[in-house]
Amino acid sequence: AGHFQHTSISLSLYNLLKAYSLLDTEVGYCQGISFVAGLLLLHMSEEQAFDTLKFLMYDLGIRRQYRPDMISLQ
Repeated sequence: AGHFQHTSISLSLYNLLKAYSLLDTEVGYCQGISFVAGLLLLHMSEEQAFDTLKFLMYDLGIRRQYRPDMISLQ
């Protein structure tokens, strides 16, 4: 059961990061987002995690930290 659970969590993380990178082409894939996405997936379904990630990134403006120019960190 442990291997199956690990595989399904890995697949869910891949799915979530891939979907987000297609939605937000300016940020795309950024390794740091995987930490946030992984935490979300520990507590909710892929669909809920995607909606929550979109909320965090867009509505709360966290995506500014992950943009290539890192505008919010300057």
